[in-house]
Amino acid sequence: MKLYLALTILSLLCLSCSDSEDLPKQAFADEYQLTDFNLSDSYIYWEKRRGNLYGQDEQADEVLIQFDAEIYTDLSTEQVTLLDTADTNNGYDAQCLPEYCPIYGVALLNDSSFVIESMTDLVDFFGDIDTEAELYHLVSVDSSVAKSYEKNEDGYRVVVEWNNLCGLKGTNLIQVFTDGSQELIKELTTEETGTCV
Repeated sequence: MKLYLALTILSLLCLSCSDSEDLPKQAFADEYQLTDFNLSDSYIYWEKRRGNLYGQDEQADEVLIQFDAEIYTDLSTEQVTLLDTADTNNGYDAQCLPEYCPIYGVALLNDSSFVIESMTDLVDFFGDIDTEAELYHLVSVDSSVAKSYEKNEDGYRVVVEWNNLCGLKGTNLIQVFTDGSQELIKELTTEETGTCV
């Protein structure tokens, strides 16, 4: 009986070891350029913005990331005007909690702009999720950060750190399909934070 119990414990330990060794190990890059995306149309530039708090002047919107800055400097006056006049009160993500600042994108074709103000817009903008850059920006929303990944036949397996901003944070292993849908594979860690925004 003791031998059986010892073998069972050893088997469980080995299974947990193999699970952690089987996690995706490819790290994400620190930053991405326009050429790192395989977008759904011939976009020449896009940027990620944080919108203003309710009641603030729209000029309070802040550009968080330019994809990429060199392209921006070569835009025509008309193209810059298209970007400057693109605005929304909605976003595919948010910051400024407990208040609300939308996180949204603005993309530029030669003579028109496209505001990315929902997750549906973001997936439509990316098309198939088939680059590391698209994967990172799709998954790193809602106080989550994509940490590592590996490509598989359905898309990608991704390790994601998450925080519900009200008592819990942790790490999950998820499957991200090429159509942008996501499925939980396994909860890897969960811990209490003792704080709530």
